[in-house]
Amino acid sequence: MRRVLTGMLIAVLWAAMAPGSAAGVTTWHELSGRVVDAGGQPLAGATITVYGYSDFFPHGPIEYVVGSTSTDTDGHYEFVYHSAAELDVVAAKLYYEPRTPWGHDSVSEDAAHLQVLDHDVVLPDAVLPGDGSTMPQLHVVSGALTVTGTLAPGGFLSANEPLLDHFAQSRTIDWRRDGAPVGDGSPHYSVTNADAGHTLTLTWTAERDWYADLVLTAGPLVVPAQPGGGPSAPPPPASSTVSLTATAHHVVRRGHAVVVRLLLDGSGVGGTASVVTADGRVLGEVALVPGVPASVRLAPMRPGRHVLAARYVADNDVATDSSPFVVRVRRR
Repeated sequence: MRRVLTGMLIAVLWAAMAPGSAAGVTTWHELSGRVVDAGGQPLAGATITVYGYSDFFPHGPIEYVVGSTSTDTDGHYEFVYHSAAELDVVAAKLYYEPRTPWGHDSVSEDAAHLQVLDHDVVLPDAVLPGDGSTMPQLHVVSGALTVTGTLAPGGFLSANEPLLDHFAQSRTIDWRRDGAPVGDGSPHYSVTNADAGHTLTLTWTAERDWYADLVLTAGPLVVPAQPGGGPSAPPPPASSTVSLTATAHHVVRRGHAVVVRLLLDGSGVGGTASVVTADGRVLGEVALVPGVPASVRLAPMRPGRHVLAARYVADNDVATDSSPFVVRVRRR
């Protein structure tokens, strides 16, 4: 009997404390809106994804998917939710660019997302650019796909990756010798005796949901033949084989410091790592040695979406860049 009473008491307390509930009565609310094309015509069958935000994480708020729905023949959608929350919406459809009701590509780009406080909300129209027949394109906004290093047997090559107008959810790197695959899929390639007298090429592919893949190439890179079939050049020092990883929480509140964690994979002498914007502005620097994690606190950034990358330069002229990453600074 005591167990039964205890279970009933816990159930009553849980219902009383649940957000949006009063005396155990659940309150439901509705988000609604329309999705249209650039000409104002409704788009049927568009996917509506609703995102929420949580502050209950030690390193800052994160985004998570609350649920999804789709538009009817009039481009209209409704989404029922429970309890007070901070929500945002992304509308997407094949052959159109995704947009929030505030005109951004993703919730990470919204400087001020929707605040829902226990009431029904009608959102502005989400206007999706596109012609309904071709996939939207990703574009390079800074830099280019280039290859640096020593183009000779025993040399070491590194791919310098560009920054795009939208964050690439995945990317592939394909080194080839005379059209045949070589390498391990990393941005780095060690030139061998087998490459002497042959041609190397690099293909870099960026992928993002709802966009066409962006494919860039570098080359041809002709590896000189060994004179008289002599011995190859000595292998590069271990310090030249490095790769840089940069991570940061992708959503922070205004006034909170953005901290980027860096890790250099490889061996050899240390150098300096810097975090830069797409236009090359340096936000922070830190000394870095291979295998030892380090953190750099960035200079204040305005609210909005920021595409960043980390760059590493060692005293022996070894250099490498991390993959681009996105940080969104919220207004509140």
